[in-house]
Amino acid sequence: MLEALVIAGIVAASTGCAALLYAVKAAEDNVIAGGAAVLLAGLLWLPVTRNWSPRAHLCWASSTFLFVVYLAFALERPAALDSALGGGRTLSLSGRIGPATRESA
Repeated sequence: MLEALVIAGIVAASTGCAALLYAVKAAEDNVIAGGAAVLLAGLLWLPVTRNWSPRAHLCWASSTFLFVVYLAFALERPAALDSALGGGRTLSLSGRIGPATRESA
């Protein structure tokens, strides 16, 4: 009985994620990938959290999923900033990208 509630919750969370991505007009590939990733994360944690309540399983699976996604974003972000900001890693007040100097401020 509890496993059926957990699976129903995982499917609902996955559907909700896909619906939210669709509502913000994300690309179709991103809608599918987002819904599938939430579904996969919930199903992967199912054997580990078998004795937990359905609510605890959904909270754990979704929070670890969000942590992993944010960590991937945070680790990818400095590489994108290096190419955009240049060597000094600064953005001048004048809107030009490059090292900060007194003349540009």
